Amino acid sequence: MVAEGVRSVTGPRPQPVGRPLARRRGRAWLALTLVLVGALAGVSLLYLEQTSRVVELGYELTALQHQRDSVALEAAALRYELARRQSLARIYELATREYGMVPLRRVEPLQVERSPALPTPIPTQPPRASWWERTNDALLGIGRAQAEDEP
Repeated sequence: MVAEGVRSVTGPRPQPVGRPLARRRGRAWLALTLVLVGALAGVSLLYLEQTSRVVELGYELTALQHQRDSVALEAAALRYELARRQSLARIYELATREYGMVPLRRVEPLQVERSPALPTPIPTQPPRASWWERTNDALLGIGRAQAEDEP
């Protein structure tokens, strides 16, 4: 005895009409919109991080360029100081004032006779060891260094 208008529990499930279906679709669009907004925020944060890193590297590059320029100026100053100290006028002044040297008044060349060339010694061959000495040295691990004849 089933009352009219009451359906059986085992029958097909009734489909919602109108609003509940639209509500599910609205929730799906909301979830998709939230995911897209989150992805856009993530990409924006990544862009900002990269941009700030590029600016930071730019500052470091500028500082290194200033340091390079100052080192180049210092090297140029040192080259100038070296050239000034090596100048003949400064060396002359230093020699006469501090070391008490005086310039030569008269220069006389000195004649030196060259001695005759010495004869070139002819290398002699050391006496060759006998076969018994060579065998004995080889067995005992004794070696001798000899230069090979040049062609």
